[in-house]
Amino acid sequence: MVANPASLRVEVQLHQFLRERLLESFPQTDDETVRDTLEGITNLHEMIATVIRSALVDEALHAGLRFRLLGHGTSELR
Repeated sequence: MVANPASLRVEVQLHQFLRERLLESFPQTDDETVRDTLEGITNLHEMIATVIRSALVDEALHAGLRFRLLGHGTSELR
């Protein structure tokens, strides 16, 4: 699943719209049920997880490149 900014924005808007409709249609519904329902009918949670995983990978790549560029670890590779 690709989580580009435009698709993430659309998914957030869909999530908000559906949340409002659920609460209008079923005002007595508790928060946990609303959250569970929205998690089942939208991809927002998966998209957020994708963004977080991507950020962690980017951070690891940055750390590795920085380590290499500063000259550490070059003797181990030879």
